[in-house]
Amino acid sequence: MDVSEKGKASREEVFRRAEEIFEDQTTAWLNSPIPALGGQIPAELLGTPEGIELVLKILGRIEYGVYS
Repeated sequence: MDVSEKGKASREEVFRRAEEIFEDQTTAWLNSPIPALGGQIPAELLGTPEGIELVLKILGRIEYGVYS
C-alpha cells in the first residue's frame, strides 16, 4: 500500500465511522461547521493526513460520549 492508498483508506474509515454514528445524517455532519473542530467543516479537512486524524479523533469522542 503506497501513501495515496493509505490516505484513501483513512478517508474511507472516516466515512465508515461517521455512517455508524450519524446514519442518514452523515452527509449533513461532514458538510457542517463543527464547534469541536473550531468551526471547521469535516469534509474540508479530509485532504491531509492530519485533517483525517483530527476528524477521526472527533468521531471517536462523539462515539464514546466525550464532550470536552
